[in-house]
Amino acid sequence: MLCAVLKHWHPVMGVDFHIPWPPGSPAPAPTPAPYKTASIMAGTGLTSKMATTHNQQGFGLTMQVPTDVGPMIPHMGPPSQTLPIDIAFSSSKSYFGPTSTESQNERIAAALAGHLNPNLDCGLPIPTPTGMVLALTTVYTNMTLADVMFGFNAMAIDFCVQSILNALGNQMGNAMGPYLGYMFGRFAPRMMTKAAAKALLRSRGGVPENIINQAARNLARSRNQAAADFFTALPARTGNAANAIIGFFGGGPMGADAGTLGMPTPGGALGNAAQNYLNGPGPENHGGGG
Repeated sequence: MLCAVLKHWHPVMGVDFHIPWPPGSPAPAPTPAPYKTASIMAGTGLTSKMATTHNQQGFGLTMQVPTDVGPMIPHMGPPSQTLPIDIAFSSSKSYFGPTSTESQNERIAAALAGHLNPNLDCGLPIPTPTGMVLALTTVYTNMTLADVMFGFNAMAIDFCVQSILNALGNQMGNAMGPYLGYMFGRFAPRMMTKAAAKALLRSRGGVPENIINQAARNLARSRNQAAADFFTALPARTGNAANAIIGFFGGGPMGADAGTLGMPTPGGALGNAAQNYLNGPGPENHGGGG
């Protein structure tokens, strides 16, 4: 099977599915929405793997498998308050390459369908194989049926591990959100409005405490609707932030997380163990949590 070798400048495009949070809405949408994505194989260089000493005519560094475009992939779709988080933890991962050809002691990456290669893209609640690399090159390699099955096997493992981590992070974030939201939503407006009233009144001279308290109550009752909506939605907002934090430190096979910085993560350990168990010993699969 003749397949084009993936280079660092090759375009990557696809469709990710994320749960949008429309601006002004007190809660996220109930179902995922499609977001068009576009980048190049090298990405930001945080999670992509390439052979820096192997190139084509001085340009076009050879990619290694598995390689992940990683964070900061541009997304185009419905407006969402959480889109910056989705972009920061984005992922598009390539899995196919010949076991017989290496570059700098790693297998080179190749396009499964001649000049096209399917990628596993990040998403919630699950990642989807909806990414595509356009391999515009005249450099080719061969892949056997075993190589192809090896790639599909690695993709399936990452899909399962990342889906489990997404579910756990979402459950933990949602569990923490209501408690933190209750605390902030109950006490923060009272504290802020009273502090604002004190600052305002004391700037005009000494004022009795009962007048300050009454002014604070009046100010609290006159809060605008935007502030009221913010605190009403705070449990969901806190849950979303907690989910992102848990995902970062929990790790996983896709995207950037604490594992990218060399820190051990439960998700990274789980992914590596699954890959090594089913595929036998091989290069470690350092990944993140997209």
